[in-house]
Amino acid sequence: MTRSLLGAALAACTTGICSTGCSWIVGSFEECLTAAECQEGQLCVDQLCVAHPPCRSNAGCRAEYGYGSICQDGSCEFAAVEPACSATEPVELAATLGGELPRGSMMGAVFKLGTPKEAARAAAVRLAVREINGAGGIAGTPLRLIVCDMDVDQNAVNDVEETQKTISYLAGRLGVQLIVGPSSSANTTAAVSVLLREQLDTVLISPSATSSSLTYLIDRLHAEDSLGLLWRTCPSDALQSAVLASHLEPYSSAAILYQRDVYGQGLEEALRSRLLPTHSAFSRSFEADGSDVDAAVEVARASGPRDALVIISSDARRTVALLDRASRTAELSQLPVFLSDGSKDATTLFDPNLTEATRRMVRGARGTAPARPEGLAYDTFANNLASQFSVDAAAFSFLAHSYDAAYAGALGITHASMAATFQGAQVAEGLSRLSMGAPVRLGPTGFTEAVSRVRAGETVNVEGTSGALDFDAGTGEAPGPIETWKVSEAGDSFETISVVTP
Repeated sequence: MTRSLLGAALAACTTGICSTGCSWIVGSFEECLTAAECQEGQLCVDQLCVAHPPCRSNAGCRAEYGYGSICQDGSCEFAAVEPACSATEPVELAATLGGELPRGSMMGAVFKLGTPKEAARAAAVRLAVREINGAGGIAGTPLRLIVCDMDVDQNAVNDVEETQKTISYLAGRLGVQLIVGPSSSANTTAAVSVLLREQLDTVLISPSATSSSLTYLIDRLHAEDSLGLLWRTCPSDALQSAVLASHLEPYSSAAILYQRDVYGQGLEEALRSRLLPTHSAFSRSFEADGSDVDAAVEVARASGPRDALVIISSDARRTVALLDRASRTAELSQLPVFLSDGSKDATTLFDPNLTEATRRMVRGARGTAPARPEGLAYDTFANNLASQFSVDAAAFSFLAHSYDAAYAGALGITHASMAATFQGAQVAEGLSRLSMGAPVRLGPTGFTEAVSRVRAGETVNVEGTSGALDFDAGTGEAPGPIETWKVSEAGDSFETISVVTP
């Protein structure tokens, strides 16, 4: 209830013109900025202390008080602050968490902020939101963003629990209808599971969860839903496995070390199916937390003569640990190295503190990943990312995909927000309308036109900084080109060898 409505309700009650619905409008009515300044059992609503109003559902509270209001023990309250979710756009939004949040549109994002590559992806999302607001926001209303760190303790063992906690907070406690992330396929699977379990109607757009198994993941709250809640601005591993296999064709007996989760297992199976029966590849898995890398390398070493080493990992820190161990074996240290997209992390691969033997293996490495974009739009994005967040767009994979996810999500929210109230299903409907119609380039110059067309009921065909976002409405996927990259001879940068377009 806004200050004006609250005042009108108070006037009605004091003059006797009220129903039982006015019974909750009591309190000290002292001015406040947060609930901490009010008496116990009161809320700070529109800068006035009032008693907790009765409720039956979170939706009822949010209809009255907006994002962050929840129905707790029969009365409306504001969700408590989640320490992992303190990065915001605009930055001053952080000070309002735990109390009445500003009205307007809001989205969330979940990344492992303690890792350089995921912190860079979060920065790309924040840049997009800044640009959107600089262009007028959504129909003149600022778009707000809350970023959660889904790995505060930097321990991969409890990734699923931390992922589900942050998703539950953003979608369940705050009520955002769209979340950018998670990055990994395993954590994306965990995020979808909590949406289904808690019946949270919120869309996820992952910029980097590439596992082909996600294509078939159940992501609909109801069997009759025509659109799912999981969308991706990155291509699936179906194409990446084909490109990687083509580079392994000259090698008859590669050793494949892969991460034991939906990402690693999915890519390894797709790769091995393309190599067999003409190649005698040997595969060994390792834990996602890296606790058994020594054992994995030892088994690969003892498996017999090998002519190539393939590492499938979503975390370059695990890749480096495997290479370090392999560099100390006569059987593996001289082999050509092939890496997947998760290892394309300049900060980790080019760490000057690596041993010389490990650095030698890194310098010879080749890998595959969604192709790094080129052109004026990408150059503008890269310059803005560097100037505002000191991030090198060429140093990590999926940065442009993260940027595009925020822009596409904002257009999905634009479509959905034309209704008085909306949920993730309407955001998904908006996303399904971005792959046909008038061509529009996502970015600071094209966003205003895109919003205007969406609000006019038109479909648009968006071109992202990462490339064309031709979403398949049935799967939520946007296919894209795959590059083969290599580490420079100096061992301090990535170079593109070739690009394959689907």
